[in-house]
Amino acid sequence: MRLKKKWRLIFFTASASVFIIYLMSLTAGFINPGICYIFAFTGLGFPIVYGIHFLNTVFNLKNRKWFWILLFFLVLGSPIMLRHYSLPLKANRNNGEYSLISYNVEGFYMPRAADAPIKRNQVLSDLLIQSPDLMFFQEFHFGKIKSDDPVYKQYPHYFPKEHSNTNVIFSTYPLTHGGKLSSDGEVFAVYADAAFPEQTIRLINVHLRSIMLTNERELLQPSVDETIQRSTVRKLLRTFRKLRSAFKHRAIEIKALNALIVDSPFPVLLAGDFNDTPASYAYRQINRQLNDASFLRGKGWRRTYLESTFPLKIDHIFAAPQIDSRYYERLTLDYSDHYPVGISFDLSE
Repeated sequence: MRLKKKWRLIFFTASASVFIIYLMSLTAGFINPGICYIFAFTGLGFPIVYGIHFLNTVFNLKNRKWFWILLFFLVLGSPIMLRHYSLPLKANRNNGEYSLISYNVEGFYMPRAADAPIKRNQVLSDLLIQSPDLMFFQEFHFGKIKSDDPVYKQYPHYFPKEHSNTNVIFSTYPLTHGGKLSSDGEVFAVYADAAFPEQTIRLINVHLRSIMLTNERELLQPSVDETIQRSTVRKLLRTFRKLRSAFKHRAIEIKALNALIVDSPFPVLLAGDFNDTPASYAYRQINRQLNDASFLRGKGWRRTYLESTFPLKIDHIFAAPQIDSRYYERLTLDYSDHYPVGISFDLSE
């Protein structure tokens, strides 16, 4: 009898521990990482934590009071889960009048391709075939694009005009009042006002502070038979420090970005590489003012980071209520370490 009670206590302790981690993941979007960064770590793996909490709820079916508490918070977290994963229902491809594609092209680095120059041209060719009205690029290197490239003919309006390595907005409609946001000397957002026939809207292309996991990418693609070695432990510690720094820095960038949205005289269409998931503080701060254009659209996992086995959705598109997002799509182009994402939308006069 004592042994049975002991096992019940151990099981409940484990269940409660899982529940606490889930609560931290659930509230990560409300806690500024600059104040407490631990919550941000649990939010990064929200889909996995949510899945474990689901199993925790099922296993406690016989413990009725505890089960109902777990079930309540499971349902409470479902809207966040639906921002990572859409139910595999038939997608409603109701295309809007205009379209946008956002893509982190990784500086056209293309380490996967032996014929990198050919592949580099293929990136733009494949996107030009889509003929979106707007293209937002992150890590765009003008120096690797020829001056007579068709992109300049199809998109005569672009910002910034100086040929640097930065975010860039390409548009088929005139752009005015362009500007930049920077932190620690690095540009993390560019913006411009686009004059559409119905109305003018403010376009914001963002690339928030990168985690810079170049040397730790294998940690995102774990091998089943991988053994824990000293090098692995060192990489984990180094990754922890990089994540902590990036979480804090993005909180600062988001504050400036929020001010830009509030002060905008026009409805805002914002897209780019957030380097943060839908459970994060950065995502929630923007989502308080703008609508996630992908929410309840598309189907299946919305993984946008190609280098990870885990379903990381870190590229987002947000729109003001006056911009009616009609369709969301993740394009399966593998030229970069990100997938491009796109929407079609309508504007009201």
